[in-house]
Amino acid sequence: MITIMTTILDFYKLKNIKEQVLEYINQKFNIKITIMDSDERFEHNLTEHSFQLLFLEEILQNQRKSINDNRTKLFFPDEWQVEFLDAVDKKESMIIVAPTSSGKTFASFYAMEQVIKSNDDSILIYVSPTKALANQTAFGIMKKFADYNLNSKKQLCGVFSRDFRENLFDCKILVTVPQCLFILLLNFYHTKWPTNIEYIVFDEIHSLSGEKSNDIWEYLLLLIKCPFIALSATIGQPERFHQWLISLERAKSPAFRSKRKVRLINYRESHSAVKRFLYTNEDLRKINPLSCICYSNLVKNFDLPSDINLLPSEILDLYNELKTSNAIDIDSLSPNNSKILKTSLDFSLFLTRNSVKEYGDTLKEKLVQHVLKNKEKRFFNKFVTHFKDNEFYPSYTSIDYRNNCFKNMVLKMQNKDMLPTIVFCNNRILCEEMALYLANKDINFNSDYQNPYADSLIDKLAESKQIDEKFLNLVNHGIGWHHSGMSPNMKSIIEALFRIGKIKIVFATATLALGIHMPCKSVVFMDDQIYLDSFQFRQAYGRAGRRGYDQIGYIVFFDIPFKKINRLMGSYVPELRPHFPLSVTFTMQLFDCVLKSKSRQNISIDCVLFKSYWNFMYSKVNQVGYYAIFSLNFLFDLGILNEKGKFSTFANILERMHYHEPSNLLFYYMIVNNLFHDLIVRNHKLTELQKMSKIMTIMCYLFNRVSLDRRRKKEISLPKLDKEVLEVIQQYNEYVIKNFTEFFTFLCSLLVKKNPNDCKKLSFSNISFSSLNGKPALANFFKKWTYVTNLTSPFGGLSGIKDNGVLKNNKYFFLNVIPELHIDNKVLPVFQLENNLSDYALQFLLSENTESCIETLISKKYDHFIGDLFNYLKDFTVIFRNINRTLAMTAPVNDPVFMIFDKMESRIKHKYDEAIEIMVNLNQNSNEE
Repeated sequence: MITIMTTILDFYKLKNIKEQVLEYINQKFNIKITIMDSDERFEHNLTEHSFQLLFLEEILQNQRKSINDNRTKLFFPDEWQVEFLDAVDKKESMIIVAPTSSGKTFASFYAMEQVIKSNDDSILIYVSPTKALANQTAFGIMKKFADYNLNSKKQLCGVFSRDFRENLFDCKILVTVPQCLFILLLNFYHTKWPTNIEYIVFDEIHSLSGEKSNDIWEYLLLLIKCPFIALSATIGQPERFHQWLISLERAKSPAFRSKRKVRLINYRESHSAVKRFLYTNEDLRKINPLSCICYSNLVKNFDLPSDINLLPSEILDLYNELKTSNAIDIDSLSPNNSKILKTSLDFSLFLTRNSVKEYGDTLKEKLVQHVLKNKEKRFFNKFVTHFKDNEFYPSYTSIDYRNNCFKNMVLKMQNKDMLPTIVFCNNRILCEEMALYLANKDINFNSDYQNPYADSLIDKLAESKQIDEKFLNLVNHGIGWHHSGMSPNMKSIIEALFRIGKIKIVFATATLALGIHMPCKSVVFMDDQIYLDSFQFRQAYGRAGRRGYDQIGYIVFFDIPFKKINRLMGSYVPELRPHFPLSVTFTMQLFDCVLKSKSRQNISIDCVLFKSYWNFMYSKVNQVGYYAIFSLNFLFDLGILNEKGKFSTFANILERMHYHEPSNLLFYYMIVNNLFHDLIVRNHKLTELQKMSKIMTIMCYLFNRVSLDRRRKKEISLPKLDKEVLEVIQQYNEYVIKNFTEFFTFLCSLLVKKNPNDCKKLSFSNISFSSLNGKPALANFFKKWTYVTNLTSPFGGLSGIKDNGVLKNNKYFFLNVIPELHIDNKVLPVFQLENNLSDYALQFLLSENTESCIETLISKKYDHFIGDLFNYLKDFTVIFRNINRTLAMTAPVNDPVFMIFDKMESRIKHKYDEAIEIMVNLNQNSNEE
């Protein structure tokens, strides 16, 4: 082997390395190596270092700075991992930002181990963003700590999600999702249970800045009083988020004997490099990430994106371009300078990936300085990929042409040893269509795969009828799909078969990018969608490169527009964006806790009002505190809060349906204004089923808002609401707008007094209408329109919008208020009526034959997968149950509204249970066939 290696070095004219290898072998082992004679040489004019950078990038090794620590048994931790071990021992809070598969999750496992070893009632809570990830985490915990002998009488692990709970209050490790932990904190705050929480682990904490429903993450950080571990791979500028967490812990410090430290561990070293490609009409073409950098963004940020990691060959390209531009000191930064690029082992042999990265970081600093100093806007064009003659990046207009090109691309990836791969597209139907297309073309990706365990597992699944013939055919071809429309069991099977190598290519939606353990060698982005943004892109490509297997991972773009590729690769890692932390219902929940509790030592309600991330980032006055006061006044006007400071019985149902705001508030408004009672009386001649239909239609508009594709036929959308119902909705919205206009006007008056210049400034031109001094003349002319408003922004004032009309366009009102009023539209509980909603729940309730109704749902008539529809129906049954519990306590005897709601609950629950049984039988019959 050594003879072959030295002969290869001689062939590539790497004389110095060859001689050092021979000398090292001779000194170390006293062996003289004979080189195989050959006159052939690979002709090049590269130095040895340049040759390695250009051709050996896939074999350069990382040199890890590991430490022998007796707290870890299976491996030697890195320096940054030792830091979080120390933090856990000191019971400190921490936020860990590190790439996927870098080992950050080990911090949570070490904290779990300390809790498991204790003989008290202490508990650790692990919060996962999704139910699928929670189930996988619970399984991993059970497997990892299976051999541990618990010192207490509790179970090792418990799980709590909306549809499953086990060992909830009788475990050492509780795995849950944010919404369920929120329920636990607000409902058991007065018990001893919260005091037993030793640690809370927030996995994928960057979910905090996602959709509006993700404000639940911030609620939890504000409410808890125990130390926490927050994990993430994608947080831009985490220092600001860290500063907020420090201020938050200081606000909670009176509850502690000593102030608790919050550590920031920001580790950016990826275990594998990433090579990026796009697929043209002919081949895979490499993309240099520098070609995607936008000059204006560079000017704005004064730096490149923090996760732009260049490959060794790309670093060499950068050096050559800087050298050509006379931008750097040639001698001091030449790759041939031994002081710049360090080598591995105890003699000068191959370069290390660590030193190459450090060299690349130095060149990137020089690049930024050169481009900004000389304003070279087109410098990055030098790194653009050049195509061959007759080669182009296609925009597919034909499905057949697209599918054929995709097949050719996957075959090329197989030939280049780039499998296994995950193909991400945000279209479930496309996932299944592409998987079936490849299988129908009889392409087998695991023809040489041999694993008796995998074969045995598949045989058992087939015998137990958990998988059908179609699925079995896909697996035999090494293909699968994975999306949230599948059953949890099927998704687990796909994940397991992919991990053991039976499946080589999986078509998946973005749900797979969020923490599910499915390491792969390459990631393909297919089918451009609005949901594919820089955050989702980074989450997904973090899967590329298996630790311990791949030195390099691969990213491939297919059918993604050039401009979108540039935006994705050239974008900066997004910061965590705060949500406005309160809503009317959440305010009610918090103060209900205050009124019912004798002590608030277990949750930090004050922090919600005064120390939110929103206040930290934006507010110059405490907008959150004022909003809480006004919300209580609003609840008082609605009759939910009385003069004695007590909430009515209806508050319970509003709190239980908090995630449906403002629909929950509108439902209460309908109840107290006798809408349902009048509807029943007015339609007394109708049959009971017809009355149910009218009420069910209203309930679907409120709580079962499942949108239809606009291209769908009108006959499968909900019927229009009656005129009387529309009038009540309009009255409610007008009532809300009137009240909240008063609040926002008051708040804006405070902001204007505090910062008059900023509040009267146009956002783009920065012209301030409060200090014009006669210039410009046009602005002085329009000044009178902007000064008559307090709530409306100057731009809104110039557009003719006044304070009394700014909230009428309630969907986008926050765009027309003064810029100092940082607010989003969830704080205005106006009901937005949608006209294109699915009628599946209505048809389900009214159908006399449940089996035929199920067959209709399964058909292509609806845009949603049957699994999703059943989840929506399950949530709907819970809503009816909660409503009936409240009506039973408040409605008079023989109240017609309560009686019909009670019958509707019984009917929908009976039909739901019947439908589940039918679906089980259908699956069994299809498997037998």
